[in-house]
Amino acid sequence: MAYVIAIDIGGTFTDLVACDVETGAVAYTKSPTTYDRLGEAIFECIRKAAIDAREANFVKHGTTLVINALLQRVGAKTALLATKGFRDVLEIGRGNRTRPFDLRFHREPPLVPRELRFDVTERVRGSGQVQTPLALGELKDLAEKMRKAGVEALAISFLNSYQTPNHEEDAAAEGGGLVDFVAVALHRAARDGVGAGVGEGFVEGDEGEAGEPEGFDDGRCAKPLIRPSATFSPLAGRRALEAQELRVRVVLQLPPVGPR
Repeated sequence: MAYVIAIDIGGTFTDLVACDVETGAVAYTKSPTTYDRLGEAIFECIRKAAIDAREANFVKHGTTLVINALLQRVGAKTALLATKGFRDVLEIGRGNRTRPFDLRFHREPPLVPRELRFDVTERVRGSGQVQTPLALGELKDLAEKMRKAGVEALAISFLNSYQTPNHEEDAAAEGGGLVDFVAVALHRAARDGVGAGVGEGFVEGDEGEAGEPEGFDDGRCAKPLIRPSATFSPLAGRRALEAQELRVRVVLQLPPVGPR
């Protein structure tokens, strides 16, 4: 037998659809989503479908868990570290109005409030040339403020860091050693080649989700479960393990990616 499998991890249930490509037989199964170990619900669906996942030729996976966490603002308490003078770029954004004729229009507040947005002396030009070196000494004072504020995750977004990432990497190494954060996300790692405002939005979302996708990697997503030759959709399978390092990618795993 050879199967095509689609999986959708939702806020309440995890759904699985498996199609035998040789006979056309289709199996539908559903199990309650297990938040602490997301893989458990998938394995339960596989057991209910009575299929051998090692016979899968193609696996497609989608989830709404991360975007739900962003909408509900239930992720880790996150701080943002930006270039001196640029911490409010996150709130200013592009300055456009998505509904220009709505007199009651107001923007949703950013995931990181102003009291948790910090800046540090450093500056890289658009050419990649370092104009002002990173003031690592300032990070110790900032780390103490973050610790007192109960910060769990740190997002770092420096101006033009996609050109020269050294300052972000040095700040991450220093900040990670000073404070026991859940995770540290870098602008350059989250989205290469974007401006400060867009980049800050990406890393804020990445760290706002810190703690949400845990449970994808439960030690059984290796070849004993699904054979190495199986094809995975771009946002599934192997990417589930990467989600722990770069959670913002998982925001893109909306329902259409999974079974409907």
